[in-house]
This record gives sequence, C-alpha cells and structure tokens, in this order.
Amino acid sequence: LTSVRKARTLDPVSIPSFTIYTQMLIARGRLEEARAEMEKFQAISPASYHRMRGELESMDGRWANVALANLDALNIDPELRSARRILLIWMFRLDIYDEAQDGFPGPVTAASQLVRLGRGDEAVRAAEEALAAEPESVWSQQRLARALVYNGEPERARPLLEALWKRSNGRVAIASSHFLSYSDGMALYQARRSAGDQAGAEEILQAFEDELDRTLEAGMTVTRRAASPKFIEGFIRYFRGDHQAGLERVRQAVEEGYYVRLDAPFLEPMVSDPQFDPIRQLQEANVERERNRFLNAVCDRNPYEALWEPSAATCGQLR
Repeated sequence: LTSVRKARTLDPVSIPSFTIYTQMLIARGRLEEARAEMEKFQAISPASYHRMRGELESMDGRWANVALANLDALNIDPELRSARRILLIWMFRLDIYDEAQDGFPGPVTAASQLVRLGRGDEAVRAAEEALAAEPESVWSQQRLARALVYNGEPERARPLLEALWKRSNGRVAIASSHFLSYSDGMALYQARRSAGDQAGAEEILQAFEDELDRTLEAGMTVTRRAASPKFIEGFIRYFRGDHQAGLERVRQAVEEGYYVRLDAPFLEPMVSDPQFDPIRQLQEANVERERNRFLNAVCDRNPYEALWEPSAATCGQLR
C-alpha cells in the first residue's frame, strides 16, 4: 500500500497504479477514499474510471453493477481487453450463456467458461499450444494447469501446479496475483489429497492460513465479489474436518456478497455436501436477483445498443 501510494505521487496519471491503489483501498473498506481517487482519475481515463466504479459498486453482492460498469468502459473503448474479460466472467456467472457463447465482445478463452460450454478439450489444446510457444511463461503454465483441472484431468495438472508452488516458495495469494493463486492452491491441495499425500495437503492448508493472517494484519478484511477472508477461513476449517464451522463462515461470505465458484472441481467435496445446499440456494437467489437487475438495464432502452444488442432469448430470462 505504501509503495503504490508513492507510485501515485510520482506518476499521477499511471493507470496501473491508479487501479491497484483503488483496489487496495476497497479491500480495506476505505470506500470514501477509493471514491475520491476515482473522481480524480475520471478525466484522465474515463474507461478505467468506470472499471473501478464497477469494483466499488459491486460490494454487498451487487454483481450486476460490475457487468454494467464494464459495459460503460467498453462503450468508451471497445478494445479494452480487461473490461471484456470481466464482463464475460460476469455474464457467465449471471447465467447469460448464449451471449457469452456468441463471443461478445470477443472470443471466450477462460478454461472454466469453455468447460461450461462443453469445450473443455478445446481449452486444453489452446493452453498446450500457448505453452509450447512460450515454455518458460508462468502465465502459460498457469493457463494449462487450470484448463486441465477444469477439464477433469487433475493428475496431468499436478506437475504444473507443483512447479508453480515451488516457484512461489510455498506461498499462496488469496487477495492478489502474487505467489500461487488462490484457485491454483486449492487445486494443488485436492491433487495432493487425492493422491494420499496428507502431509502435503496440510502444507497447502497451512500456507492458506499463514496468508490469511497476513491479509488480516494488513487490514484487508472486507468481503468482495471475488475475494473474501471469511471464505478462505471457511475453506480451511471445512477441509480440516470442522464442517459446520467452515460452512458457517462460507455462508457469511456469500451473505456479504462473495461469489462461490460452484463449478470449480477443487471445491467439489464441499459444494456436494448436503449441508452446503442452503448456501447454494442463497447464491442462486443472489444470481437471479442480479441477473434481473442486469437485464432490466440492457433490455429496456438499451444504452449500449451501438456496442451490443442483447438477444430476445436473453431478455426472455427477465423475471
């Protein structure tokens, strides 16, 4: 936080330092400070302003706001890849498959999305080609590992995940992109557990617990749509055998606006537990509410028609 604040002082028009600093403020619940930063930046990069507005306004489970804000950003800059990526993620999560499958406003590339569309083998092939072209690329290694995990091939993914774990010096990241990512750490935990490596699996859980302590000490206590200390605590407790306490923390995270990736293979033991059903129902209700909010905004007097026109089938989902 100190370093990024200094970067903002040294280069006040830097888009990366603006977005990272704003995200750090939001993660600490310093929302008025984040809003003030955004207002300063609105004239410098309107598209970046809208992207961060989506982050701020998606708190408390208002997921439709992040999709709409990224549409606003694309209205300004149709080539903004980061806005397209986030928009597609939330179109999938709000169960608006047809529009995403048509490739709005660009091709679907995320492994989890392709698997949901029945194109898991395609995701693996694309990731293998990317890694063959750049065998030293950490990003390409991550992409192939995730494609294999989501395509139901955890044994093939494990060597890649172990290499990423070694490169990260045994650290996971639950609120940033540094070290082994949260989802890759969970996938490696399940791979070790499935292979009977209980000590190795516990090593991963301990790394999550250590990172959770660091995150809380840094003041990053707020639940957001894609990051929640309460969810991580619940995950740790559940897989250490304290199912009731773990699920209670997960429920609290969902109530506060966290989105649980129900289709993630590494969460399958937890989400298939009958005790998880009330949490599933809570999230499904949240998805339906936010899908209706999104469709209300785009299906009646669509302000994005120059960029995108939702199909009749999509608008037919409005309840």
